[in-house]
Amino acid sequence: MKNSRKHLWGLVSYLILFPLCQSLYAADSFIKPYRTAYEANYQFFLPFSGSATRELIQTADGQWQLLHKVTSPMIKLEESSLFLWTDNQAKPINYQYRQSTLTKKREISLTFDWPNLQAISTVTDEPIQIDIKPNCFDQLNYQLQLRYDLQVLGKPNPYDIVDRKRLKQYRFELLGEEQVETPIGKLNTVKLRRLRKEGSPRETVIWLAKDWDFLLAKIHQKENGKSYEIVLSEGELAGKPITGL
Repeated sequence: MKNSRKHLWGLVSYLILFPLCQSLYAADSFIKPYRTAYEANYQFFLPFSGSATRELIQTADGQWQLLHKVTSPMIKLEESSLFLWTDNQAKPINYQYRQSTLTKKREISLTFDWPNLQAISTVTDEPIQIDIKPNCFDQLNYQLQLRYDLQVLGKPNPYDIVDRKRLKQYRFELLGEEQVETPIGKLNTVKLRRLRKEGSPRETVIWLAKDWDFLLAKIHQKENGKSYEIVLSEGELAGKPITGL
């Protein structure tokens, strides 16, 4: 009888703890270093092409840095986000944005002051103080949170994002699953569209690779006859080369 009770309690404990352990494992193992490269195509006044790269690295002190770079004859862009990954959430520390075109340059720097729930923006000559919420992101690391939410929760959430001078909310509509053709082969993806105000001329659709921790496979954006598209051309996740089906 004693042994039967032992086995029963062992089975109950297993049934309770196994799903919990699985969930914790999925959360703890989600954030991994990666490096991806993309082909970029633009249609402004004339069509032209370029390239883009993304890289997630862990710093010596345990922080994470996400880097995004676009290079083309007309546009050069560099973006970086330094953040902590804590309680399954990206918590920004500093965000930098630099863009240059043939006619203008733009630079943005954001520093997050969490004890005072403020972000300091240097988009203008005079620093701007922006009131923030406990769970908010910068314009780059929210994408990591989106990937996590899709993998663990199966759906996107609204994301409060510090955007230059104010706090904005980004929302996404899940459009379903789709196989996308890329230079490395076909990829199983989840397709999403960013929801904007009614009448907005801008449309953004993204495809995230299901079999590769929902890394960005493709993005297409159009506005007033202009368009921008990047497609995954190579990469690796945690040291493993990304391949098609």
